[in-house]
Amino acid sequence: MRQGFVLLLLAVSLAAGSQSYGQDQNQRGPRQDQNQRGPRDEKLTQPTRMLRLYEDDDYINIKGRGTDEAYTNGSRVDLFYTRHDPPHWLLDRALPKAGESSVDVYGWGIMQVMYTPRKINDPDFQPDDYPWSGGLFVTHSLFSYDPKANYDLQTEVVAGVIGPASLAGPTQKAFHHLIHYTQPMGWGHQFRNDLLLNINLTYEKQVFAVSPGADPLLELIGGGSIHAGTMENKLSAYSLLRLGIMHPYFNGLMTQYASGSSPDKKEHIELYFFARPEVDVVYTNAILEGGMFTHPPHGEKSDGATAAEQGGGQGAASGPQGGSGSPAAQGGGAGSTTRGGGATGANQGGGGSSAAAGVKGLTSYRSLRACTYSMDYGAVLALKTWSISFTQSWTSALMHGLYSHEVGNLTLYFALR
Repeated sequence: MRQGFVLLLLAVSLAAGSQSYGQDQNQRGPRQDQNQRGPRDEKLTQPTRMLRLYEDDDYINIKGRGTDEAYTNGSRVDLFYTRHDPPHWLLDRALPKAGESSVDVYGWGIMQVMYTPRKINDPDFQPDDYPWSGGLFVTHSLFSYDPKANYDLQTEVVAGVIGPASLAGPTQKAFHHLIHYTQPMGWGHQFRNDLLLNINLTYEKQVFAVSPGADPLLELIGGGSIHAGTMENKLSAYSLLRLGIMHPYFNGLMTQYASGSSPDKKEHIELYFFARPEVDVVYTNAILEGGMFTHPPHGEKSDGATAAEQGGGQGAASGPQGGSGSPAAQGGGAGSTTRGGGATGANQGGGGSSAAAGVKGLTSYRSLRACTYSMDYGAVLALKTWSISFTQSWTSALMHGLYSHEVGNLTLYFALR
């Protein structure tokens, strides 16, 4: 049933993309230079490449209450670029674009994400908390903006792995050793290796804007997205409010994070605040449930021993194990307790006590919540060819009976001419 639903979502997503591409090609004339598009962008020099360094961590918290639990870390690097000629690669040609004079920004990225339970120094299986889980994946994206009609289409193709191959455990272990912090002991309970393939489609449209001059002072944007594949299947709806000194949102991704300069050499600055409430309807999430092609996802040894015996001892400290991982850009997190906080429920301990966990498999984790909520808010400062953004993200509990979470994000952008 689940595999059939996923294939249906993938088919709908690909069909929508192909239809948009076909309509776009029928309407499109010779493509303009990316630096010459948009009626409000003619006087501003845009970069043609941009590097993004992105870091989620739940220890980053403006309230001063850092944690180390649930969605605990996400690290990402992206290179964005524009093209001056039509793409030749079949995938790029198939990605949907926003109209005849769209501002198209392509991107390649790599991201590692991590989830852990609250009690990271406990080597036993903890079914009443978030799982030990990591993901490592590459992304290829297209951000396509129409500055005249004030809308955009965003497409992201994701390919990667969950499980030990994500290197989440060794990454977390090495970083905690570097900062002399509590060693994570439970990575032996992470899900088995499995394949992540996803296509994510997003549509955004301006609702209204207040523009005293050429640039807006306030913008309200509505958006929706569909994620389909083996990584996650969900529908999302959100709004985005921006307020401050900024370039128009639909002039393109580059100008949101690079202030640029005018032909008269006058430098620009951007400083704006944003808020983004979102609601998600979730069907599957491999990072929290395990892969679609492995059953049971946490697995058993061939000799019949449970996975609780594989990774971290029989309740004793049998040597630290590493960890990392959790999905990009999802904004998840957990609770307001301090790092290394206590366990969250019963059944936290007995992973190491012989047959208590059962030779035929482990007690399962809690089920996903079908509807979740989140709120992102923060600020962006852009000076010439670089910028920095800070985001605080709150997310409701992602699994039944568990806790909400907060994660902070720091991102640096460097424009490359």
